Amino acid sequence: MSSLALLAARSVVVVAVCALAGGLLVENLATPVQAADMWRAAASRRRRWLRLWAIALALGSLVERVLQPPSYLQAELGLVARLLALMAVGISPDSPRWSRMGLALLLTASRSLQSRSAQLPDWLLPTVADWLHLSFSALWLGGVGYLAVVATPPALRAPQHLPMLGRVVERFSTLAVAGVLVLGITGIAQSAGFVVEPRALVTTDYGRALLLKLALSLPVLALGAFHHLVIRPRLNVWHRRFESAAHEAARRFVTTASAEALLAVALLIAAAALTVLPAVSELNR
Repeated sequence: MSSLALLAARSVVVVAVCALAGGLLVENLATPVQAADMWRAAASRRRRWLRLWAIALALGSLVERVLQPPSYLQAELGLVARLLALMAVGISPDSPRWSRMGLALLLTASRSLQSRSAQLPDWLLPTVADWLHLSFSALWLGGVGYLAVVATPPALRAPQHLPMLGRVVERFSTLAVAGVLVLGITGIAQSAGFVVEPRALVTTDYGRALLLKLALSLPVLALGAFHHLVIRPRLNVWHRRFESAAHEAARRFVTTASAEALLAVALLIAAAALTVLPAVSELNR
């Protein structure tokens, strides 16, 4: 029962970190300066999104700490970093971009400092790889949910924001493609360190959880490819302000992006399971 409770708490923490950091990264990396009015129109949704996931992160972190108290310095540092991030999570979209970017990276670092990589004797480089992996996961998986839930519905009600939303989604799509490459490289590097032989993928719980994570990534990748190859070329319609076509493109994006975000939650839960189950390298000691 305690293992299931720890998995539930860890899943909430991972999903909440990605939701919070992903939204902040989208605002920082995929948003032109001219999009300030669009984000102001989404201000109430933005506040609810940040509040919801901040509460989830705080509760998940509390349960996680009770069930598995930090036993090494990096984990304690991660907890301190998360508390600092939660204190600043209501940061305004009008604040300097470096502050929003720093907060997002602090959130992902707070989780990576509590990861299995941070427990290794030579922990620094593996933890940096874990941090990069989680940061790009947040940008892609958390960012798509943020755009679907926070940014797009207000723009549908105020069509003058659709062209700018199109530019944001177009930039996000390009960033997500680059992120997939980084995720592939860092994911392989991490898996190689904890799965010591190929047959362990099917003979151990850790290996099966890793296969489940990889299987769930396929439909997420397919939806990401749909956004990049189908939705993104149609963004020129948004730029030309053909309102009816823009509305149709935006409604379609909400549907497919929401589906991608739900699959992303399942993918992140599988990733959280990898942090609870003993790695193959640990079983072989």
